[in-house]
Amino acid sequence: MPVVGAKKFVLSAYKIVVFFLKIFYNYLF
Repeated sequence: MPVVGAKKFVLSAYKIVVFFLKIFYNYLF
């Protein structure tokens, strides 16, 4: 598995997680 591809995948996954966390916190508070 290429390192560059892995970095892009982790970065995109991290952005998605942060995006859903923001929605989750807005829903709670």
